[in-house]
Order: sequence, then structure tokens, then C-alpha cells
Amino acid sequence: MQGSETSVSCIGLEDSLLFPLRQGNSPIRLQEIELSGPFDPDMIPSLLPSLAFLTKLTLRLTGIHSLQMSMVLGSCDSLQDLFMSSDERMILPGPWVPPHFPPHHPGFLLRSLVLMNAQFQQRELESLLATTPRLKRLKIVNPIEGIFDNSGIGDVNHNPVLLVRSIKALSLNLEQCYFPHRFDTIASQTSLDICPTSPELVICLGHYSSFGNLSSLIPNPPNVVTTLEIVGRNNFYDGTSSKPLHQYLCSSPHLLHLKAPYVGFRVDHMDICGRVDHSSLLGTQRTATMKGMLASITTTALEYTPGIWACRDLKTLHLRILGPLDGCGYTEVRRAGCSRVVYGYISRVCPNLRDLYLASGDGYDSRLSGGCLGVQMSGGLCKLGRLQDLERLRIETRKAMPILPQDVEWIVEAGRTMEKKQERRRALAQWSTVVDMVQSAQDVHLKDKKDGLSWKGVEAWRMRRTLEHLGSLVDVRMAFEEMDGLEEEEKGKSPKEQGQQEQKFRMGEQTIMIEAQWDGKIYYHRMNEILDAFPTATGFEIDGDALDFLTKDNGDLCIPPIIGHFPNRIIDVVPGAPQGSSVKPRGPQAVMS
Repeated sequence: MQGSETSVSCIGLEDSLLFPLRQGNSPIRLQEIELSGPFDPDMIPSLLPSLAFLTKLTLRLTGIHSLQMSMVLGSCDSLQDLFMSSDERMILPGPWVPPHFPPHHPGFLLRSLVLMNAQFQQRELESLLATTPRLKRLKIVNPIEGIFDNSGIGDVNHNPVLLVRSIKALSLNLEQCYFPHRFDTIASQTSLDICPTSPELVICLGHYSSFGNLSSLIPNPPNVVTTLEIVGRNNFYDGTSSKPLHQYLCSSPHLLHLKAPYVGFRVDHMDICGRVDHSSLLGTQRTATMKGMLASITTTALEYTPGIWACRDLKTLHLRILGPLDGCGYTEVRRAGCSRVVYGYISRVCPNLRDLYLASGDGYDSRLSGGCLGVQMSGGLCKLGRLQDLERLRIETRKAMPILPQDVEWIVEAGRTMEKKQERRRALAQWSTVVDMVQSAQDVHLKDKKDGLSWKGVEAWRMRRTLEHLGSLVDVRMAFEEMDGLEEEEKGKSPKEQGQQEQKFRMGEQTIMIEAQWDGKIYYHRMNEILDAFPTATGFEIDGDALDFLTKDNGDLCIPPIIGHFPNRIIDVVPGAPQGSSVKPRGPQAVMS
């Protein structure tokens, strides 16, 4: 649980966590609350005394839940931002508008409404819209249709055409609207009909479409779009949408935010020097498209098409990386090569990133192989240290990977001592022979390539020069030497100058998380190091497999020794998180899990 006088964030709520929401005999005037994980909506009434001043409510629940929308809206008179989602199904029976709602009421203050995996009748949504004159953002993602005996809602069918008519009749001044349909073209057209000049665009990838099919829906001229979000199916197994998305990025200098975590983006688009063998990716693919009510299958050949993105001022990037396979999985060499390409490309082409989320996918089920991204020293994670403004980093992979302190300790202050720098230099010195061998093999590979990046149109020769070692071990070595060398130059400078220079080659220390299904025992030997590394963090959150080393034989938790060593730090233990494990400091310092 994390909180302040105005905000609270809880994961895996229990009854005991509700009592701190009162200060003396009076409820705390909360403005923001986020509830995540397994949660019983029947506990909502216990929270109602603290929700009267709430302006933002976020529910990210797991499982199937039923929640009374009228109860939430009726208790939160100041609510402006409502986000509700479930990883399975959230049932929202009617009525949504409280029965006692007076006819001449000025309406709710709601400005943003986002529902994901929700089951509801469209008429309830339309009745709510009639009471939200200030609404600017409406997004319904993957609404559940059909008949469920236990829902109490009945048959559910949604009609975007009728919704458009209702919104236009109400004269709502929406800036973003998305309401999906089983035929994706209708869904995307709905958004454009309501918000034709919006700088934010949401596109859905359904079972019979790809980004390429829907690219014609992007407004003309295309560069009025500053935020692009692609939602829908988990289509990262085939990379169907990879090339058209890459082409769009290469021609969209005005784009600031891209959220496409379900688009399988092929590594070869970034590998402008061709240092990774992409032959397992560049075969043929089968694409299904809808023509009326019939699906047709077309087979096309994938081509090696590297390029430089035009969106150099990108602030947000959420992407699933699709890499080539070695047989039935990845070797460490192949994973490190792909990682060097991705981290190096992003750090050079998008230097102003603040929010970076990279998921690792592949041509088969990514649960069976580790994916193409790693965090080992040879994988070049250090290149992301060039991102001066980075505030949030999340790298997601689905296979246990060995991780050594030298791989990640450069992120924190304790890893930038002279002793640690010398250890890194000794490790880098052992790379010399390997670097020469790999470089020689890559040169032969490049000579055999008949295609590659055409630098025509790249605006500056400097970009080409900064990317000439992309994907090589030389680039990793240069990044470490650059980082450690500049820190040594800081000696003798004023504190202000030192701070400015240090900021230049450090990750932004807001929220940094590397997430994987690691064995929880990996933290046993490093727990004190983790706690010591973040001296200003006010609390830690431990969940999932990390509990393995925190339990005795009888199953009781044994964290008192840790708490005794750090009496002023909060350690929040969240059991039962099957997706993975994480140790997340709370506070201004970086998060490494």
C-alpha cells in the first residue's frame, strides 16, 4: 500500500488496509485512489466515507467481478477520472445513473471514462453520457458481448452507429472516443466521426485486420496525430502489423506518444547495420482479411526493411519486440545481439523518452522461449542511460534469466564508485578478443547483404555516425567508457555542474522496473543490497515469487529481521501474484526488480 494525504495505491486489498483511510475520527480527504489485483467489490461501501472528495479512481482487478456503477458515481461527487478494468470480466449492471438523480442536476464532473473487458448494456452507457456534459475522453476496450447466466444483464450487443448518433445528439465535445466493433473498420471510423480533428487516435487490431488495413483511417495530413494507441488482439506472434507501423513511424515527425504493446515489432526494422541474422523472421506470412462476411487468406514475403524513425521527440513508447529464433529458442548470443540493437536504436533515435515499456515476444509462444530482450551487460542495457529524461522503464520477459550485479548496478549510486568502475573495466578488457571475432563475422555478414538502409532522406550525417556501431559489442563498450569517463571528469567541478553532468548519463530515477518470472531466491543474497541502494525510498513492495525466500517451513513470513534493520522503511508484502515477482522501492529512487 502506498499513500499520502491525497492519494492511495493498494495491491491485493485486505480489510486491515482500509482502516488507515481515517485520520482520527474523520476520513482522509483522498483525491486519488488505485486498487489493483484480487479485490472484493463488496468492500467498496467501507471506502465510501473517504471517497466524497475523490477526483480519480482506478480499478485494475483480476477475476470476474460485479460492481454497481451508480454506487460509485453517487458517492464520488467530485470524480473526474474513472478507469475500470479486469483481466477477465467486469460486470456493470444497471442502472448506472443513481435513481435519486434530480432532473435539473448540472451533471457529473466526469471528464474521462475508460472501461476495459466490461459487460454492460449500451443503453446504460448512453444514459450516463446524458449526465456528463464535461466528458472529454471516452474509451471502451474489448466490451464483453453475449449472454452470461450469472451476470443478471441478459443478452448484450453493442451498436457503434447508434452510439455515434447519441453522442452527436448530446453535443458532447469529446477529444478522444473509442468504441470497438467486431468489424474493426467500423470501430475506427466511429472515433473519426466523433473526433475528426483529435490529435489522439485509437486503432483496434481485430482477428481479421492489421495496422496496414487500417492505416487509411489516419487523418490526412497524418501529422496532426500526436498520440497513437493500438489496442485489440495479442497479435505479436506473426508481426503482420510490424512493417506498416514502422513505415508510419518513419514518416511521422509530430508523433509524441505511441502505445502499441500488442504489435509485434520486428527487430530487423531497427537493425540498420544488419548485425543480426533475421532469416527466421523474413520468411512468408499468412494474413487474414475480411471482405464482407468472408475471410480471405493472402501470403506475402517479409523483407528486410530497416529505417530511421522521424518521431525524434517521442515521449512515450510501448512496444512488443519480435525477434528471430535459434531453433526452438534463443541462445544468449542471439538475445544479446537483439538487445544491443533495440537499446542502442531507441537511445539514439528517441533521446527524449520519458516512459518506455518493452515486452519481449517472438515468432512462437513467448512463454516457451525467453524472448529477444535481456538485461545482461553484453546486451547493452547501459545504452538506455543516455535517456536523460527517462522517468519510467519497464522491460518484460517471460523466462528466468540469470542476472549479475554488474549487469545493473551502474544504475544506482553504489554502482558508480571507483571500485565498481574498475571491475567493469576488467570485464570489458576481456571482451577484446570476442569483439574482434564478432566484428569480423558481422563484416562478412554485411558484405553478403544486398539490401540495407538507404540513408537518403536522413537529415544529418551525425545520426549515421552515432549509429555506425549499432548492435555491436563495441557500442556497449563505448557506452560504459563514455559513462564512467565523464563521471571521472566531474572531479573538481562545482556541485551544480556535477549534478548536471551526472544527470546526463543516468536513468531518470522515478520508476524503473525490470520484470520477469525469476526464482524468488535470487533476492535472498541481494535483499540488503537492494535496500541500501535506494536510501531515500520510503517503502518497498514485494510480491509473487519473491516470497519464496521470505517464508519459514511453516509458511509464516519472516521479514522482521529486515524491518528491524530498516525500522523507518515500509515493506509491503503482496502474496499470490502468479505473473512474476518484483521488489519495488517506493519513493524518488529508481526501481529495480
